Amino acid sequence: MGEPSTQHERPCIALEKSVDSILASARPLLPAEDTVIDGLTEDGERAFFDALRHR
Repeated sequence: MGEPSTQHERPCIALEKSVDSILASARPLLPAEDTVIDGLTEDGERAFFDALRHR
């Protein structure tokens, strides 16, 4: 009990963002027609979605 505390008090800092901050930084999704992978075969499409499901 003769040793002084080594912990220093720090001001509270919020580590989470506010809802307004998150909404302000959000970007809208592209239209569906812009997210299509041109020339993808049915097998390629199936493999793509399987990879997404099993990551």
